[in-house]
Amino acid sequence: MLNPRHLNPRHFIALLVASALHRFILSRKPLRRIYSTEKQEAKLALLCARLPSVLQSAGCGSKATLWGVTLSSGSAEDPQAAALLRQFLQARKYHVEKTAKMLEGTLRWRREFGVERLRASDFADLPADEIAPQAAADGHSVVTLRLGAVPKSAFSNRARYLRWRLCMQEAGLRSLALGREDAARPGYVYVLDCSDLKAVHVSKAARRCATDLTKVMMQCYPDYLKGTRIINAPAFVAATWVVFRQILPVSFSSGVKVYTQPKSLE
Repeated sequence: MLNPRHLNPRHFIALLVASALHRFILSRKPLRRIYSTEKQEAKLALLCARLPSVLQSAGCGSKATLWGVTLSSGSAEDPQAAALLRQFLQARKYHVEKTAKMLEGTLRWRREFGVERLRASDFADLPADEIAPQAAADGHSVVTLRLGAVPKSAFSNRARYLRWRLCMQEAGLRSLALGREDAARPGYVYVLDCSDLKAVHVSKAARRCATDLTKVMMQCYPDYLKGTRIINAPAFVAATWVVFRQILPVSFSSGVKVYTQPKSLE
């Protein structure tokens, strides 16, 4: 049995955050509404004007597809493409140059890494995220990872762990149907089920895997996360969270809910 006093709470919180695919804790502050809607649209127009050169520089030719959304020189007139580009702009706080670099880097990385070739069947020994499209009361998808079901072997190969989590991330984004005209207010709520949590899930190897994942998420993915629910958590996890939420960005901590049960880690 794992004694909570022997567990570094900073490492535990870091793992939960990274496993939930957050980027807020490492890189983001609450997005202030510095720009009016008019100025935001002006930034979007500038990004759309840069799009052909971004696509060419990324090696995509005249168009590319991200999660069912086609990006091209005509993206300014495409509501779905414009919505996706706004998400990239928000990720870089409406800085057009930084957004263009992020988008170019994302497209190049996806092509070189082979993200589109990832298949859940390649990770049959690892638990798949449970995805319930539009299951939340506000219409968001609900994505659940049962952390206790992740075997120790998952953390022994960092490259494979990264591919597995990215495969799950891609499936979650596809569930948002970003390319559909009726895909209004897309987003998902992430549920981290801590049932059967063990020491291996907060080990040094697990933290290294989580760090690799966080770096990619920060660099190559816009944010569609609308909240995190940590369920079936041991009581000491909730106590630790009460302390650490005081020092985290409000935009992150306000979206996290922890639900406990009277059970120790085993």
